[in-house]
Order: sequence, then C-alpha cells, then structure tokens
Amino acid sequence: MAPKTEKRSDPGDGVKYSRGQFDEYYGKKQGAKQWEAAGQAAPKAKAKVKAKAKARGKDRADIWSARPADSESKLDHGPGHERRVYANITQLLSDEHNPTPLVLLNKVVGLKHAKLCAKLEWRNPFGSVKDRVGASLILDGIEKGHIGKDTKLVEPTSGNTGLGLIMMANTKGLPLTVPISTRVPQEKRNALRFLGAKLIELDDEL
Repeated sequence: MAPKTEKRSDPGDGVKYSRGQFDEYYGKKQGAKQWEAAGQAAPKAKAKVKAKAKARGKDRADIWSARPADSESKLDHGPGHERRVYANITQLLSDEHNPTPLVLLNKVVGLKHAKLCAKLEWRNPFGSVKDRVGASLILDGIEKGHIGKDTKLVEPTSGNTGLGLIMMANTKGLPLTVPISTRVPQEKRNALRFLGAKLIELDDEL
C-alpha cells in the first residue's frame, strides 16, 4: 500500500501524482499498472541525470541529491539556497527549483472563470528574461562540447541578452565580444563594458 503522501511521475506527461490520482484518471485497474510503471521508471531517470552530470566533466551528485530524479536543470543554486544566501549572481537564476515568482492580480475585474497572475521577470539577476537565455546558451554549449575553456564568445546584442551572456561568461572564465549599435542606450553599453565585455560599437548612420 502506497503512503498517502507518495507521488510518482506519470510516464505519460511527466507530472507527479498520488496513487489516488492515478486511479481517478486511469481507472482502478489501469491506474495500478501506471503506478507500477512510474515506480520502475524513477531509478532509470535518476541514473540518466547522474550520467548527464558526469558528461559535463564533474560528478555533481551532491548538488542533485535534493532534486527530483527527473530534474533537467543545469543550474547550481548552492548550499545556501534554502536560506536565500548565494555565493554568486548566477545562483539567482530561475529554474524549476527556483521559479520566477507569480503574483495574483486580485483587483483585475471582468474575469469570472479565470485567475490572472503577473510573472515577475525583474527578479532575474539583471532584471530581464534574457538572463535565462544567455545562461542557457552557454551552459548548453558547454554540455554539448561546443564551448571549451579556450572558446571566445561573440554575440551581437542590443543589451539585455549581452548582460545575461557576460554574467555566465564571467562565471566560466570565457571572454565575450559584443558588436553593438551606437543607438543602444549609453548606460547599457557602459554596463556591458563594466562587466568585462569587449564592445565593437557600430554606427548605424552609415
């Protein structure tokens, strides 16, 4: 008999459900089969995660130990995550274990059958959803072997993507060159330069 609090990932959609929810959705007989299949799949998913961690060149079993076995996150939020104490800015990036906050908009009128929430993207390290884009580009490139310790990164940007890239590039010790329009606000260009990016400023009037 499964504990009432136990949940398993449904092989069909990857979402975790209790034993009762399996029966409710599939019916009692098929629900029992799906429950058993979910239990057998969990160890395989955990082994897959560990294999991916080793493929990145470092055994991160200690980092992943507190995460769900089927987690696909590449981020390390550090040992102080529960207390919200971080060693560097990249540990603030959002993923399934550190989701971007949602705020219910209680005063919005005219919606009878829906709840409306605002997603607070300004909670990203540099205040933009592009922080996740920049970090993911570099982390994915490292995982797939396209980016190494001697790689030089080049990315034309109007500002926000560049900030996300230089944040992760600094963490990994990678140089970043940014071709950028002179029409981009001076404060964004200054921020990129201050953070260590080499700027190639392009005059759009030509």
